[in-house]
Amino acid sequence: MDDMPASLESLADSVAYASDPIVLVLVLLAAGIVAVPIFQRFKLGAVLGYLAAGVAIGPATGLVSDIDSVATVAEFGVVLFLFIIGLELKPTTLWSLRRSIFGSGSGQMLGSTLLLSGAAMLMGFSWQSALIIGWALALSSTAIALAILDERRERETPHGKATFGILLFQDLTVVPLLALASILAPRGGGGMGLVEVGIALGAVAALVVIGRFALNPLFHFLAKTGVREVMTAGALMIVLGSAFVMEQANLSTALGALIAGVMLSESDFRHQLEADIEPFRGLLMGLFFLAVGLSIDLGVLTDQFVLIVAITVIGLIIKLAVTYGVARMMGEDHPASIKTTAYVCQFGEFGFVVFGVALAGGLLDGPTQSVLACAVALSMAMTPVLINVAYALTSGKKAETMDEDYSSAQARVLIIGFGRFGQFVSQTMQAGGERVTVIDTDADRIRDAKRFKARIYYGDGTRLDILAAAGLARADVLAVCTDGRATTTRIVEAVREAYPNLPIYARAYDRGHALELLKIGATQAMRETFHSSIEMGRQMLMEIGIPEEEADFRVADVRARDERRFAMQAEDGILAGVDLVYPTGQAVPKPKPMFEPIPEPLTETEGEAEPLSPETEAITKDEN
Repeated sequence: MDDMPASLESLADSVAYASDPIVLVLVLLAAGIVAVPIFQRFKLGAVLGYLAAGVAIGPATGLVSDIDSVATVAEFGVVLFLFIIGLELKPTTLWSLRRSIFGSGSGQMLGSTLLLSGAAMLMGFSWQSALIIGWALALSSTAIALAILDERRERETPHGKATFGILLFQDLTVVPLLALASILAPRGGGGMGLVEVGIALGAVAALVVIGRFALNPLFHFLAKTGVREVMTAGALMIVLGSAFVMEQANLSTALGALIAGVMLSESDFRHQLEADIEPFRGLLMGLFFLAVGLSIDLGVLTDQFVLIVAITVIGLIIKLAVTYGVARMMGEDHPASIKTTAYVCQFGEFGFVVFGVALAGGLLDGPTQSVLACAVALSMAMTPVLINVAYALTSGKKAETMDEDYSSAQARVLIIGFGRFGQFVSQTMQAGGERVTVIDTDADRIRDAKRFKARIYYGDGTRLDILAAAGLARADVLAVCTDGRATTTRIVEAVREAYPNLPIYARAYDRGHALELLKIGATQAMRETFHSSIEMGRQMLMEIGIPEEEADFRVADVRARDERRFAMQAEDGILAGVDLVYPTGQAVPKPKPMFEPIPEPLTETEGEAEPLSPETEAITKDEN
């Protein structure tokens, strides 16, 4: 290179080490653009594509050497991701997940920590070091697990909810883990003492209070400016500010973003905030996975390959066994348990932080910390493959996608969701010749429906742009027939905000969900099991010998009582109208029906009565 001009030599050096910021960005973008489509083509997932791209441009070729700078920026991707998740988690939704959080989550963490710590002690570590290692490896990667769940659109499935509950509980254990690392450390190492724990809890409480009382007024003020960029800036300020507060309190920055999102989940602006943040979130999440790939030290991996693989495999087996057992004990079926296990079996990114604290405190030495960090990164890279294996074992696969084409979708009735509920709604419309447009995300279901000449299109019903393309603005009525409770709620909220006058008929999971849907703007909320259960009760009455007329009367009475009670609950809360429910038990007298049947002639008689025949008249005289 002696004869090379200075400018060209400088360019070559920049390309070789990506030291120039512009070149660094170009290399990162190019790596993702090349790797992700290839991995998607072979159905390995975008996450594994980003990880492989990171390995390729970092430890494999040395194109990127400034890993710390990339990792710092990439962490914002996880922060924004958790903020968006928080926006979808109202406090009532979190409460409904308490069984998954404190049941599945605590069982998985306790079992995994004990077994992993025991394995570390068998490898020669002291009980103090082994406990920190076991606890840290019991944590899973929130970023990877939830990203793949979202990629498959399965966050509302049983295994999706169980996975989220476990991950959230793990985040809650970060404070005691860091405190324990400080207590057990032979020398001070940046862990957390009692004062630091108090500061951390105070920071969480402060975020909750600020979010509860200050954020809505702030965004109302920003909205009055009419400048959308100000709203976006405000959202980013809240997210990064929450992350900063958590970081100063030695907590997970992602936890701060999650809390901020939950506090805004009932805000009038949450859909706008989500739309503003989404473009940043997707790009930075990809950068985060690139950074994980960059962090894999191929030198350590080569020198300690057998040890790293052994730690990774043993750790994965332990977490697989514990998580599957806990999921089964919590009532999950075999397929859901297998999938939940695959999503949380890897070691988490917070392990890097814990091992760094342990190194500073003297609980770990440098080589051990490097080996454990490689094991964490390797397990994260294996996660997409393990998830694909789990779906293959349970005969489950990611739904095939189709090209979206709405050129002829201009019907008066738009239906979202073509499962068992939406199909009968569609049939009712089409029986009278009404034109119906249906959108669904199941490609196989769409193909089956088109065999019966149904007008059905592929599309995500939670996206307003898709609904607009499907003709929502020209529709006379919208039917939301999706299966997931949260999905239905999200669609109704978004559509009501964008189309204030459109009639919205929504499928409700239960009575509470129906009341919630009415509150957020649904015209009608139809409970999915109400009418079928009423009819089943009528059939059972006749089966035990009750006359059909009486069975019909009882059903009408129960239906009338329920409709009146539902109206009262919509006005006064869920406890209203309790006196309208028939009590159970033999000793309780049956309440008086709300209405009594009044016998009436089917038709009015006209003219004089005809005389009976002589024979019949003689018989009736004898009977009298």
